Amino acid sequence: MFKDGTQIDSSSVISNADYKTAFLKLMDPKTIPPEWYEAISSARQTGSIFQVCLGVDTGKADLLAFKKVSRLIYRRDGTNVQEGETLDWNVQEIDPKALASQELEVSLWGKDWGMASSEGKAVLVIRTEAEYHHFGKYRLGWRQRSPEYQEYKTRLAHALIREISHLIPGIEKAIMVMDVATPLTFEDQGGRSGGAVAGWSWDYEDFRDDQPKELIGTPINGLYMAGYQAFSALFMGGVPTAMESGKRAAKAALEGAPPTEKILIPGVK
Repeated sequence: MFKDGTQIDSSSVISNADYKTAFLKLMDPKTIPPEWYEAISSARQTGSIFQVCLGVDTGKADLLAFKKVSRLIYRRDGTNVQEGETLDWNVQEIDPKALASQELEVSLWGKDWGMASSEGKAVLVIRTEAEYHHFGKYRLGWRQRSPEYQEYKTRLAHALIREISHLIPGIEKAIMVMDVATPLTFEDQGGRSGGAVAGWSWDYEDFRDDQPKELIGTPINGLYMAGYQAFSALFMGGVPTAMESGKRAAKAALEGAPPTEKILIPGVK
């Protein structure tokens, strides 16, 4: 059923929403077997991230750090962490310097396929772990944020940029455009519950299988799942795994695969 009330009947549906969205937000709970509803509600997912994307002028930034690699994993020397910079996601606003003291992933996009720079321009991406619940208070609705959200995330972004300035000299003056994403962005733009960036939890207590399990079948007749949570793990990376799920979901729908009873979601006892 569409927002305007238009309804389309179909013998099968392939959902590209993740499990929590599909079962907990888009469906009537009464149509879902209780054990499945409980399993999906309690299933843990991977965490989210804070991400800064930068379009930079390569004539002003020294990209020598990426001469042999396209991605750097960086963390400040623990001896340089100042008092008061401990990260606490439960406070109203975290200290930007504390966020920058975390492990950072710094990538030069396009380097692997010879497109790192186009006419003196390049794209740099900085990522670090972030808690969804901390940013949740700024969410007013789908793609709607409270007034202070933009200024706050921009301050955090500049702290990450300053942190890597010794790795990439000149980076602060080389920025031509900046885009900042929080867990809320990954929830709204990516359709990922809680902003989870890699599907189901990878923690050992949740995932102990030697091989990823296919989660395309559901207990609902004619409903099949596709996307990054349609397998218990991203065995080929996010996009390839999602594409494979689409092929298998289409095959299941065309063959009229019956509902499944066994719950294979990671972490379900």
